[in-house]
Amino acid sequence: MKFKSGLFRALAAILLALALTILLFAGLIGFAGAKGSEPEPRIWADKSDYSPGETATIYGEGFTPNTTIAITIQRPDNSEDTLCAESDSKGGFIAIYQLDGIEGEYTVTAKDKYGRTATTKFTDCSSGAITIELYGYTLEPNPEWTKGVVKGYLEDQRIPFKIEVKSKKSVSYNLNVTVHLDYNSADYGYGLDAVQNFTMWRNGVSETPNIAGPSPDGWEDGGKIQQLQFSWSFNINKDDDCTLYFEAHVAIGAHNYPGARIHVHIHSVASNPSTPVSQGNKDVPVQIGSATISGYKWNDKDGDGIKDWNEPKLGGWTINL
Repeated sequence: MKFKSGLFRALAAILLALALTILLFAGLIGFAGAKGSEPEPRIWADKSDYSPGETATIYGEGFTPNTTIAITIQRPDNSEDTLCAESDSKGGFIAIYQLDGIEGEYTVTAKDKYGRTATTKFTDCSSGAITIELYGYTLEPNPEWTKGVVKGYLEDQRIPFKIEVKSKKSVSYNLNVTVHLDYNSADYGYGLDAVQNFTMWRNGVSETPNIAGPSPDGWEDGGKIQQLQFSWSFNINKDDDCTLYFEAHVAIGAHNYPGARIHVHIHSVASNPSTPVSQGNKDVPVQIGSATISGYKWNDKDGDGIKDWNEPKLGGWTINL
């Protein structure tokens, strides 16, 4: 009987251990399942796009409850702002961010001290647009402002150009427009060697332009053409129409450039606050003509210096200039 009693006790102990093992595994599985069922953290803004000066409200959920949330906001100009918020008992939070007119895309990242992280984006763009166009004044085939090839000019003449900038933005901006002219070519020599006679109009009213330069700058086109650079800085307001007029001097020897190989172009446009600028035509090619001298000698019978119909041309003469 003692043997049977001991056997029963051993079996009971084994069954008890097995039951405890099953309960332990069930608890672990339940814990893992509960942990895996936690929602992923996420954040969002109350709007996908804002106007300059608005306030953005940033919401979050699924973070560790009752802890500090570090919020980093990467701005369109690549600078960063930081905010802090406290999550509630359910892991949610609300943060407020004041926009200051820097237009473009903002990236928001929220992270708690346990590494739970979420990201969202929004934009800050005012309505309307800023547009910029470059024109040259051609003489051929008809005298007119053109976005195409400028023709009809010879060496030592000045070519008129103009830049037109229009704004439909709801806020004011400071613009800096940098212009490059083909100045000196390693293959063909000097092209456009001076810029002068800067004149500015705002909505048809003349004002003094703020010009930096011109001065020789770096080389473009694989180091083949050195640029002559100047910059035009000005403020532009809603519905402004600003025009800059200037003249480029054609260098002696510029006829060596084949075809329309000399260019004037808008190199860059920077704005403050930052905003996209819709650049239309920003390059005007120039074709320089070759000068020629022609004439003849005639028998000026009446000595008036004017060839009359009955005064014949004379051949075999050498004329020195």
